Amino acid sequence: AAQQTMIENVITVLSALLLAPAAFLLPGWMISRRLGSPAPVITTFLTSAVLWFYLVLGYDTVGIRLAAAPLLGGWAVISAGAVWLARKTAASSFLGAWKRIRPRGTDWIWFTAALIGLTSIAVRAVIDPLSGWDNGFRWDYLARALLAQGNLHFYPPAKAADFELYAWCDGIPPLVPLLNVWLYLITGSTLAVVTAVRVLAVGLLTGVCVFGLAREIWGWRGGWPAVGLLGTSALLLWG
Repeated sequence: AAQQTMIENVITVLSALLLAPAAFLLPGWMISRRLGSPAPVITTFLTSAVLWFYLVLGYDTVGIRLAAAPLLGGWAVISAGAVWLARKTAASSFLGAWKRIRPRGTDWIWFTAALIGLTSIAVRAVIDPLSGWDNGFRWDYLARALLAQGNLHFYPPAKAADFELYAWCDGIPPLVPLLNVWLYLITGSTLAVVTAVRVLAVGLLTGVCVFGLAREIWGWRGGWPAVGLLGTSALLLWG
């Protein structure tokens, strides 16, 4: 019975992880469509990230408990509003975008290097999640403290009582911890491995940004070599 329960829990978490990116990106994608973004992949993620950040901050400011029901309920309202906003806007074709940028000829060499780099990020994030030395008392710790307390009143720490909950003298806008919170809430699990989705997304979006910048600077053939070199950078991959 215990083994069956464990298997069911794993299946539930995996199913939620498949849902998590789509549910998170929906409002950002709709707003990017409505505004006609020239870089929809990047602005989709960033728009959703900003909306999620300010939803949590707004709730905390007015004293609404930071828990699954109010936060995910608020996100559903935001998503519905974004869908309504973009209801008459034609959907962009990701397949068409891929056809324009897909590797050709020697580009496949650079593509392969980039793919190996991205795969290494994914493997490390899965087999050794949250391995950064300061996750335990800063980045992921803040996400778990938020879930435990139901608020962010203690961050940034200013009083002695705050430092009892968050001992590091910090004040960085907590976007990374809040993205971890999203994954914990949507999956109903605080297993460290679920954060691999966020880490992989950061790696992928870094590559997309470098690709776009390289094409702006060196022309349409500059994208894949730049991303390929990015995939060989040990410092970047470790970071």
